[in-house]
Amino acid sequence: EKTKNLELAKAVLQAETNKQLKDYRIPETGRKPGSIWQLLDGIKESGLQNDAFLDLLYEMIGERVAPGKESYCFLFHGMYDVPVKGTDKEWQEGSEEVYNYLLCAVGPLEGEYEPGLPEAGFLYPAFRQRSTACNYINLYETAAYQNLWNLLWK
Repeated sequence: EKTKNLELAKAVLQAETNKQLKDYRIPETGRKPGSIWQLLDGIKESGLQNDAFLDLLYEMIGERVAPGKESYCFLFHGMYDVPVKGTDKEWQEGSEEVYNYLLCAVGPLEGEYEPGLPEAGFLYPAFRQRSTACNYINLYETAAYQNLWNLLWK
């Protein structure tokens, strides 16, 4: 089951950039107390340990992204040591920073509660130019979920 779930996460990460996985700047108005940005930051910083934050996010996604559909929402938390790249463009030992992120996959349930391929999701914060971009989010959208940005940030 763990392997299946990781495949769902990989589907979001390995989506075609600028077509299914798009980079969005979070507007200043979206970075305020009580916003989804604050909620995602709280979930990320708690390492998925705050059940109240998780419940809020799952409710929001259920209401806005997949209303009335038999769906799943998997949320992953991870950390990645960004390797140091020398002036000669060769990788060196050590890391420049630790990229701390959330990855979400949303899709339909098939059969006996089996998750189908993800149709929506996100990577927060975005990873840009080999660094954490806290003012950006990468959204994964398929034809089934167009305008995910508007749904999440309204």
